[in-house]
Amino acid sequence: MRGDEEMATLSTGQTVSLPLRCEADVAGATFTARWERLRAAVPEGLTPIRVAPRSGLVTLAGVRYRSVEGFDPYEEFAVVVPVARRTVGGRGVPYLGAGAEVGGFVLALPVTTEASKALGREIWGYPKTVADISVAETDDGWRVTADSEGAAATRLTVRGGRALPLDVRATSYSVRNGVLSEAPIDLLGEVRVGVGGARVRVGDGALGTTLRDLGVGHPVGRFVGQRLRAHVHAPTPLYE
Repeated sequence: MRGDEEMATLSTGQTVSLPLRCEADVAGATFTARWERLRAAVPEGLTPIRVAPRSGLVTLAGVRYRSVEGFDPYEEFAVVVPVARRTVGGRGVPYLGAGAEVGGFVLALPVTTEASKALGREIWGYPKTVADISVAETDDGWRVTADSEGAAATRLTVRGGRALPLDVRATSYSVRNGVLSEAPIDLLGEVRVGVGGARVRVGDGALGTTLRDLGVGHPVGRFVGQRLRAHVHAPTPLYE
């Protein structure tokens, strides 16, 4: 974990120290989706990862924050599109060789508290909304549910997998104040991964509409991590 300290003040009056330090349980999976729909959902400057002529990827994950510096614990349901910044060819096929800049564009991010909504929107420009979300361990894995304004819930189920150490810096992309921005996220802990082993039931409401529009298909891989530590750094504009 690394990075210079910064301070920011939210409209709520809360002061935030960056990088934001968190500890969380995470359960998620990456699914196929329709590439042209992903392309339409992602801003210029980023290109969805293509895995077949008409298919890209979308990652769905439930996050249960055990601790967030300066905030009460909360849950979230993340919809993230794997993307690349460097592309070749007229059709925008990502180039994933040396120098490729790969990360995830945050497309939707329902959370359970107004404070965490303000935090994500004002610091990083994440499209956070408030919903009823549950991230819970079950006998054979994890279950994540998200329900907004009484709509039928979207449900994600994920099995465990092979344990691997995790010590990486990921890149999160978002649109902040109308400008595409990136934020490094340092992750440390242990994650269990596997092929397939996940299922999503798309519900109603805004989240269900988003997933239905993307044409979410079959699971490619899954991941589960408990007590992962994260440092979420301040965003940097990519284009002024």
